[in-house]
Amino acid sequence: TIEHVREVFDLMSAVAGDARFEEAYSEERSDTNMCEFLDRVEARGEARGEACGIIKGTVATCREFHMTDEQILSKICVQFKLDEKEASGYL
Repeated sequence: TIEHVREVFDLMSAVAGDARFEEAYSEERSDTNMCEFLDRVEARGEARGEACGIIKGTVATCREFHMTDEQILSKICVQFKLDEKEASGYL
């Protein structure tokens, strides 16, 4: 068990040059251990990956039905509540 979770986050932030570790620590309860934190991070990453895969599958299906990029963009903006900039990254 890691006893000095805050210090580990500070170290990871400094080594990686990524402030997300500090932000993540500030969102955690003080009694959270590293395993619980990593489980939540992993679950969040899996959820993002699944969502991305579903959007890409929708785009591929739309292309099979010969929809235009404009039609696909409109569909995924509405269906997945994305703004145009985010949605255009899937085309």
